[in-house]
Amino acid sequence: MVYPKHTFKIIFFVFILFGFSCSKEKERNAMPVSGIHTYYPSDIVVSKAVDINMDGQYNTNLFLEMPSLKDDPLMIDYDKKRIKIFWQEPRIDNLPLGILPNQYSEDMLLRFYPVKNTYSYRITDEGVFRPYQAIENDLNRTFIFPQYIYIDETGRLKFKAQQKALTSEGIIYLDIEGIYELKK
Repeated sequence: MVYPKHTFKIIFFVFILFGFSCSKEKERNAMPVSGIHTYYPSDIVVSKAVDINMDGQYNTNLFLEMPSLKDDPLMIDYDKKRIKIFWQEPRIDNLPLGILPNQYSEDMLLRFYPVKNTYSYRITDEGVFRPYQAIENDLNRTFIFPQYIYIDETGRLKFKAQQKALTSEGIIYLDIEGIYELKK
């Protein structure tokens, strides 16, 4: 026979278990399971103010250094397990795309072009995307693909990556933080 004081404990325990299982289910359901989802950058910043576009202005906001970066999407194909990120790669003078000279010169002609980088990925139990294999990319890229990408509780996609950049001080590596919004 169950005593009244134990009944209360059992009912309380069942409600606690039910609450935890529902919250886990909501987390799993927040992650899309199929199709292609396209995200556009809302904020991309670097670890220190730089002048990548050689206009004399130093910024941590990469939109001010590469304005067309705002139009470059990041796409996740949940069916093929691929991530495509479009990124502005520099072309300096007549060098191949993404190749940086060792030193800066004021007479250099600098242009940026969108380049597609495609990677296969795995999703961890925590819902973090882990890119692991380049599908379409070449070693002469200044953008170093993120080690991880995740979608936060508000639905924004976030990552940290690195950018190799030529500045008047020479070639440096910048830490990048990107925030992308889902295209609706």
